[in-house]
Amino acid sequence: MAHVERESAAVEEVILGFELLNEVDLLKVLATYYKTFYVSSEKLARIDMPPSLRDMLPRRFAEQAAVCPVVFDAQTHTLSIVTAAPDNADLMREVQVASGIRNINAFVARPAAISAAILKYYAGDLRSFARFERAGDPFKGTMTHERQRMTAVSVEPPDEASAIMPRERMMTEEELTHPGKAVSLGHGTSHLPEAAMLGESAPRVRVENGNQTLELFNVLVGLLEMQRNELRGHSSHVARLCRKTALFLGLSESLAHAIEIAAYAHDLGKAGQFHLTPLNVAEYDGHRTAAKPLVGTPLKVLSPIDLPSEALGAVSHMYERFDGQGFPDGLAGRDIPLGSRILAVADTYSDLTQSPRNPYRKALLPSEACDVIFRFRGAVFDPSIVDAFSNAILGENVRSRLLTTRSTILLVDGDNEEARVLELRLVEQGFVVRSARTVEQALKVLGSGSVSVVIGELRIGEEDGLGLLEEARRHPWGAQVPWIVHAQSTNRANVQRAFELGATDFVAKPAEPEMLIAKMKALLDLRSASKIPAAVSGALSEMGLADLIQVMWHSKKTGCLSVHCNGEEGELHLLDGYIVNARWGKSQGENAFYSMLKLKDGEFSLDPKFKPTKRLIHQSTEALLLEGMRRLDEGLVR
Repeated sequence: MAHVERESAAVEEVILGFELLNEVDLLKVLATYYKTFYVSSEKLARIDMPPSLRDMLPRRFAEQAAVCPVVFDAQTHTLSIVTAAPDNADLMREVQVASGIRNINAFVARPAAISAAILKYYAGDLRSFARFERAGDPFKGTMTHERQRMTAVSVEPPDEASAIMPRERMMTEEELTHPGKAVSLGHGTSHLPEAAMLGESAPRVRVENGNQTLELFNVLVGLLEMQRNELRGHSSHVARLCRKTALFLGLSESLAHAIEIAAYAHDLGKAGQFHLTPLNVAEYDGHRTAAKPLVGTPLKVLSPIDLPSEALGAVSHMYERFDGQGFPDGLAGRDIPLGSRILAVADTYSDLTQSPRNPYRKALLPSEACDVIFRFRGAVFDPSIVDAFSNAILGENVRSRLLTTRSTILLVDGDNEEARVLELRLVEQGFVVRSARTVEQALKVLGSGSVSVVIGELRIGEEDGLGLLEEARRHPWGAQVPWIVHAQSTNRANVQRAFELGATDFVAKPAEPEMLIAKMKALLDLRSASKIPAAVSGALSEMGLADLIQVMWHSKKTGCLSVHCNGEEGELHLLDGYIVNARWGKSQGENAFYSMLKLKDGEFSLDPKFKPTKRLIHQSTEALLLEGMRRLDEGLVR
């Protein structure tokens, strides 16, 4: 206790530091005392945290309250968090307010692990848990795993069982009646090529107030792009792609920040007839002629700002080509700055998938855009970066197509300034945003039937926002759409009338955009859980069959997954995420399933309207995967 007082340290960390208990034994004691479950540091380091889960709690709140979200159950609308004080009722109320979610589960974890989780999942610091080992932390398994993730080209999970644990699940009856047990949180495997393989070390880049700098760029550049319809949200999209690629490559947080800054800045001062992407400039004389005098324009615009040299270098050399035929300096291969090589691929991909004015005159599918980029590997683009980018991006696109579709948000607000800030945040998050300043405009957009959520004021200029809600509820296209009232006036009569007319939620202004977006995502998650998704197809090179099965299992999919490979075909029949039958060639049941697990190439398609009529497989999905992996490892699958 003297050490706790002298060092202002957490009691848990001091107990572990003196090795009075190991971490698991300590957490078991705490979980029994608090009558909850515990999450070990090893499990916390391996959570597969989607952005929608992370965004349910703002980063600033998570840091101040020392809590981290770990699981969201859309069916029961329950958010589970880890905290060192799961019995703190005031803290739980604050989490409810910050997340907008009424049902909160609190699991216990050690304070230092929670801090490391916030750094990893919010700030993208993949080495946060690795610092435990350097500090002499008693648990070692995760440290070794984290170090391998940073240095190995292809890393398998530390054991087969952990590779197929559910990412989100309800507690079993046994666990609910036996506190002091661990919560099993799954993880997704990552394949992170070593930065040195690309001919670059990850230099230390000092970015003062890095997050604030990125936030400022996001807002200002987003405002500029609002005037160019086909490029709205383009730079923030490129920045997200660059960051994903940088983290996939295992680059330092500071270098990832610098490349993100370059992504936001790369089009500054280049407004003109053409969108000047590295591919367009390499392929078309008109684009190249227009780009040459504008190469240095972003640097001139940013000259008063002290930005990282890596960010400025990435922008300056984004039109260099890997074969040395680019400009301004004719650099070739890995003489081109790493940031420029990443930016070139991300900018081209964003243009191909988002802009209908790209050279193909339509927005391409992710796989089609990657095929285009692949054709220019070694000429325009660095082959290593292309490979890393496709691995980092395509799997995520398959997952998003399986789990959801891109949602359209209607903002109905006469306050241009406040609505514009919220619109920027929504565009940054990947939503399609439609704005209306009058009731007439709003009704026209709603009548299209494409709106997923409405966020509307009580007063729209001189018009009644609740009157708009009342009118919308009279029509099929507006009867069920979730409606969040976002208003200055919160008097009791307005709130009561809003809910009587069918409002889903009422949020008082001013409200943090992140909180409003988290509420909206929770509503969309609830709706998607009850809707039949559209058919999804893709290639096994985008996402392996085992990963596809895990995604469908966790999201409780029902349907038929058809697979075609080298002239052979097979099917997996799913019911609420469980595989009930399989067919491959002439075999059926479990043997057919094990044969299909070996497939590396081929095409797949999911028909969500298919309903299985018989059940030949009675094992759980996780047991099937575990046994299948064992058979593959032992060479028993033909």
